[in-house]
Amino acid sequence: MTFAEFNEFSWRVPEKYLPFRYSVAVHGTGMADEWPWVNLHPDFANNHGGAFEENMVVNVESLIAEEGSESIKLETQVLITAAGPQRLDKFPWEEV
Repeated sequence: MTFAEFNEFSWRVPEKYLPFRYSVAVHGTGMADEWPWVNLHPDFANNHGGAFEENMVVNVESLIAEEGSESIKLETQVLITAAGPQRLDKFPWEEV
């Protein structure tokens, strides 16, 4: 899947949260936001081309907030396989 296709199918952050978003949807694993780098949909025009490839390990980001609120940035590591993405962490985000 190309980064553009990923962006096209990605969830859209509601308008009221856009000013307080994290601008990266997916990035590589490392000390900081490493390659591959996929900007969130409102920032995607500044993205470089590319595609997800088998055996890549990427981090999927999630952070939105409202003005005056506190926020938490969640990050999930994913291995890209021939059969599709495989989540590497086991933390039950949905149950928190």
